Amino acid sequence: MKVRISEETEERYWENTVDGRRNKSALKQIDELCTQYFQMPFHDIVLLRPRELQEFVEDLSHGERRKIIAEDFQSIANNYIVTTLYAHLKEDNKKIIFNLTEDKVCPYCNRTYIEYVKRDKLHVTYEMDHYYNKDAYPFLAVSLYNLIPVCPSCNRIKGTKEFLYYPYDEKNSYGDSRFGYEIKGTDFLTNSDDFEITIEYFNKALETADNELYMKELYQTHKDVAQEIIRKCQYFGKGYAKSLMTAFPGGLFQNESEIYRLVFENYLDEEDFGKRPLSKMTRDIADETLSILGIEHEWG
Repeated sequence: MKVRISEETEERYWENTVDGRRNKSALKQIDELCTQYFQMPFHDIVLLRPRELQEFVEDLSHGERRKIIAEDFQSIANNYIVTTLYAHLKEDNKKIIFNLTEDKVCPYCNRTYIEYVKRDKLHVTYEMDHYYNKDAYPFLAVSLYNLIPVCPSCNRIKGTKEFLYYPYDEKNSYGDSRFGYEIKGTDFLTNSDDFEITIEYFNKALETADNELYMKELYQTHKDVAQEIIRKCQYFGKGYAKSLMTAFPGGLFQNESEIYRLVFENYLDEEDFGKRPLSKMTRDIADETLSILGIEHEWG
């Protein structure tokens, strides 16, 4: 996921977090503990950027010392960071967190739309996952890049589990896994029992996280979508996309990627996978099927 980092937006997030808080004593104690344990003010903890956040947690001693630090923060005004600062996160901050990326789909599963709408108040279809959970890391409970907007299903299944696959890590990509399918019988295009969606992994941390989220099992509910993709692939012949571009010379289609997006009803470029559910699965299964059929294509 590409994260849009803006110092101006970060500072607005910080001001929203502490603005109007009446318990100045609690904030002062939090700041003192941050300086004592981490040699930086609470402001800097809240605004640790993705790589800095990962390094911060890596450098933090585990075991008994981390537990003592967590307990010290939890002792301030009834766990003030969690029960007040996070529990009363302002609407503007919820939008800031959501708009860190252009994604409209859960980054953990790529199965479910996430969005917010404003009517009488802000309504959201996502929940905030504390990538580093707020029980073990209460001092990170409102840290901007520790809050990941995800679908309710993934958030509740993940719970307090610790993952090593961080969505905002620029080294991670959709290429860390690949969807495919296994044919188990001759009626695989109509009988779901004759067909299974598979996931191959090239990143152990992602494989572990997906296993915790039951991703392989959950994707079996989308067998009908995969079967439709395979059928659509069979409609194509070599030069099909080029023939459509020739047939509509007025600019209806700018490139072959637009044609395949129309046919498969999804985005097929990796940079757009976060815009529509199942885009990663759609691309991978289309790629595999067209390759099996010997049909050439040109897309991103």
